[in-house]
Amino acid sequence: MLVQVNARAYLPLLAEALYEYSRQDFAHLPDIALALRAEALAAARRMYAMEPARDLLLVKALHRYQEQLLLMDRQEEIAAVEREMAEVAAGAGG
Repeated sequence: MLVQVNARAYLPLLAEALYEYSRQDFAHLPDIALALRAEALAAARRMYAMEPARDLLLVKALHRYQEQLLLMDRQEEIAAVEREMAEVAAGAGG
């Protein structure tokens, strides 16, 4: 049986895999780790808005991106991430 699957179905797995890759293989290279976490965040953002776990995954990806920014002391970007986290939380009903 052949089934057609939308590539968006794999975005949560991609987001998790990119995070793990950044943490395990590139923790000693902050710029690469940050780029991988940015890609994980982009994958979470591309999920369908109606996907039940989208907000949870998006906040998790934002938090993980924020962690790397904190390690790199990138304050302006941290503030932007915190604003987006608040927006997602407000949109999810708090």
